[in-house]
Amino acid sequence: MSNEKTTLKAQLKALEEQSKQLSRKIGEAKKAGLDNAESLIKEKQTLQKERIAPLKAKLEKLTEQSTKASANTNETEAEIDNLFERSAYPSINTKVELGNISIKLLESFEQLENTWDAYIKDHPQSSIYHSQIFLNTISDTFGHKLKLLIATDNTANTANNILGLVPIVEQKSPLFGHLWTSIPFVNYGGILADNADIEKELLEKAKSFAFEAGVKQIEIRGLYQRPCDWKINTDKASMWLKLPADSDTLLKGFKAKLRSQINKGYTEQVSMRIGKSELLSDFYAVFSRNMRDLGTPVYSIKLFKNILESLADNAHIVMVYFDGKPASCAFLIRSENRMEIPWASTIREYNQHNLNMVLYWEVLKLSCENGCEIFDFGRSSIDASTYRFKKQWGTLPIQHYWYSNSPNTQESAGVNPNNPKYTLMINAWQRLPVWLANLIGPHIVKYIP
Repeated sequence: MSNEKTTLKAQLKALEEQSKQLSRKIGEAKKAGLDNAESLIKEKQTLQKERIAPLKAKLEKLTEQSTKASANTNETEAEIDNLFERSAYPSINTKVELGNISIKLLESFEQLENTWDAYIKDHPQSSIYHSQIFLNTISDTFGHKLKLLIATDNTANTANNILGLVPIVEQKSPLFGHLWTSIPFVNYGGILADNADIEKELLEKAKSFAFEAGVKQIEIRGLYQRPCDWKINTDKASMWLKLPADSDTLLKGFKAKLRSQINKGYTEQVSMRIGKSELLSDFYAVFSRNMRDLGTPVYSIKLFKNILESLADNAHIVMVYFDGKPASCAFLIRSENRMEIPWASTIREYNQHNLNMVLYWEVLKLSCENGCEIFDFGRSSIDASTYRFKKQWGTLPIQHYWYSNSPNTQESAGVNPNNPKYTLMINAWQRLPVWLANLIGPHIVKYIP
């Protein structure tokens, strides 16, 4: 089974489960004589026509191609599918009566002392983005309220009686509405729980608290499928590369064409630097210009400055220069054994010089040197150009499962920049001077999760 087929099958399974849930809701609505039965039927028909049917067709085509193909592989299907698999819950089976579990929504965290970070430390689904220091950085930078939904064991005698938690960032704006997201701006977040029963309780409470607060939508992100009736988005996948102990071994493992593209980028005009705040101005000059060219509002430079300071040794900037001018950049964040590149840009006029290949090779070398086991190329829409670029490095797709719920069943799922209503805004943004885009952009993008 190809990596692409594995990803598409996971998407199809999630969407078919969503279709089944809609069927149950339709039956319940008809039995109760509710007015929303017709809208639910239309929602199911749209799901089948626009998402499930195209996925099935694509899977059939891939199956035909794989049947005809005779290429050999050094890894078995099971090894490919399980290479980066992580369990949803800790290996220790926590058994607590639901009646003995207390779930609270906190906005002040002094009482947790060090127990919050102690809980996430050994959880298989945790990341640096779940940590207090990162979430406080987000809250302080953007001015958003940080909330923590936490489940505790009332009968525990230990100092740390946490059974699960959900970090939530609240965003309020006239343009995008009132949103709760776990968590926005980055690729990972969501619920951490000891088992499925506790997770289910946290999901129900999260929805209940959100609706009471009058939110437009609550969204929970993650890397595994949950058996719940929330809307699910499976359009995104991260691309992960397993790293060897040294970069020489990694380079030798690449195809000849990829090695050639990397080598072409290293000319006398090209130089590079690795650092932190001393490279921030150069990084932002490249990053903000590229965001303007894409028609996307840019984050403030303050965000990157604050992350560099708060995450210390877990954050780096990599710069590539052409004739001494900043041309390509990457912002790296390390989470345990995984190095991620959440933000990267190359000024378009330098694309002809293969600087993007130089940039990614430099960050891969750095990751090997720092003893990382996985390099995370970041999130992409499946089959988009960025997805294909990352795939050529030998990566495997890691499916994202984003669950959303809204008190209005007709509410669209999430803020989607690809929505046609934003097309005019994107076209206009691309015509702005960079200085003006940098002035206005941070006040907009802070509300887009």
